[in-house]
Amino acid sequence: MLPSLERPAEKIKIEWWDECGEARLRWAEEMKAAFEKQHPEVEIVIVEFSSDEEFKTKFEASIAAGQPPAVFRTLGGGVLKSYVDGGHVEDLTDLLNEDWAVKQIPRAMLRQSTWGGRHYAVPFDLWVGHFYINRELFQEAGVEIPPITKAWTWDEFKEAIKKFKAAGIIPIAVGGKDNWELSFYYMYLVDRLAGSEAFRKTINRAPGYSFTDVLRLEVF
Repeated sequence: MLPSLERPAEKIKIEWWDECGEARLRWAEEMKAAFEKQHPEVEIVIVEFSSDEEFKTKFEASIAAGQPPAVFRTLGGGVLKSYVDGGHVEDLTDLLNEDWAVKQIPRAMLRQSTWGGRHYAVPFDLWVGHFYINRELFQEAGVEIPPITKAWTWDEFKEAIKKFKAAGIIPIAVGGKDNWELSFYYMYLVDRLAGSEAFRKTINRAPGYSFTDVLRLEVF
């Protein structure tokens, strides 16, 4: 009698979609290797996209086809809210309330992915905006370069902007090939000047709140 030959169980394949870039791809590969070592029955397939626009186009198509990836990167706020409303993401509240998550993830970082007291995403990325200066243009406009040890106040920043404009110099330039590149600075200004609560209410389309009608910021 021949012994029964059992086929090895097929691994569970999970697609992880992201716009990686070299540094983040290395990080993703490390996370993949660590997870697969702990869960040998799972195989993670990283699908990398070359740009944010390509990612969003392909992701929207996968949503429309009813075949979204198991894991994907997304912006918080209104973008994620649309996926939540469409029933395309899992409720991760129980996971993010486990002890390890409470210890490692500051609760403030969950605000942009929380609605109705429920959490829908794991924060894993941090973005910092920088301004680089042109010393020659500062000198031409008669604007003193602030010392490293003392940042401008908001009023000092606005006065510097006025001096640049009076000298016929464009004060600030931001690359805007993709629209999201422009949004960061505007969102930061709204958040700092109007406050986080007003910002959240505007994102969530609360009655009486609008970026164009209510949050009128006299920036420059």
